[in-house]
Amino acid sequence: GVTAWIDRATGRNLVDATGPWAFFRRYVERPIDPHATQDPLFQMDWGSWEIEHPSGWPQPRPYKVEPAGTLSGWRKVTNRLGTWVEYFSDEPDGVRARFVIEMPTDAPWIEFRVEWQEGVDPRPRSTYVVFPFALGMAQPRVDVGGVPMRPGTELLPGVNHDYFTAEDYVVLAGEGTGVTICTAFNPLVMFGTFHFGDAATEFPARPATFLGMITNNYWQCNFDPVQPGRVVARYRIRPYRGEFNEDAARRFATEAALRDPILQRLDEEKRPIKDLPASGTLLQVEGATAIHLKEREIWLHNPTDAPAIARLEPGLLTTPPISLNIGPRQAVRLRHR
Repeated sequence: GVTAWIDRATGRNLVDATGPWAFFRRYVERPIDPHATQDPLFQMDWGSWEIEHPSGWPQPRPYKVEPAGTLSGWRKVTNRLGTWVEYFSDEPDGVRARFVIEMPTDAPWIEFRVEWQEGVDPRPRSTYVVFPFALGMAQPRVDVGGVPMRPGTELLPGVNHDYFTAEDYVVLAGEGTGVTICTAFNPLVMFGTFHFGDAATEFPARPATFLGMITNNYWQCNFDPVQPGRVVARYRIRPYRGEFNEDAARRFATEAALRDPILQRLDEEKRPIKDLPASGTLLQVEGATAIHLKEREIWLHNPTDAPAIARLEPGLLTTPPISLNIGPRQAVRLRHR
């Protein structure tokens, strides 16, 4: 795995290489009992009042995390756009995983991708990608319903704290620094270490280790426990300094989720556009997030809990300069020429 990620602004290594888990490696978790199946839900007494409490559920069998795979080759490619590092690993569950690290020259983020071909093994297991950060006992914030929820302090009492579902991003906020992780493609996350089956109802301070749960066939449901084919996990991560900024986190996550460029086929009819430069800024927006842009219409959103002043300056769109107040978590619609 990765042993160092040096923040150029501070000279600080963001990777915790002292713990039990390697940075950006794939781990497989299985029940210790090799004969375990997905049947515990069928053993439930669904008429019992205890169904409302974690102690009333059949407790899952103990699990074990298998060691990471063995590296079997790597290469590096560098050009004016950035550097790509690719390496392969022979995993304990028999698959060959491909890892890719993308480091652009013009941006402070790094993107981590791993992919493999899932087989036809029906036995219960989960796969994870693990990122242990050197941020101490950082405070996680999970994007839930457009709100950066803090586990342990902003959840209903008694709910499960083993894992969480993030919409666009997760933040690990340390003392004066932190990281923002785009989770748009792989939303299930854990913190600290492997917690599946703990049925934790509290969230004490945990080390700043981020675990992305990629696959899981523990549950008995209406999906086949065998889902063969290509599996891809992708996380774009950016360090930040200072206090957590919700608007900056959401903007980064949105840009990461919409990374593919807009392309036009060469045989497609082109509209004549006069005086259009080779590059430029469509519209300059400060203090808000542009969540919708179409012909003659712009929607601006304030994702924070406090009122915000949004400022627009013209770019290629010939809209006049404007300042307006947007209430907490409110959106406004503007018309433009």
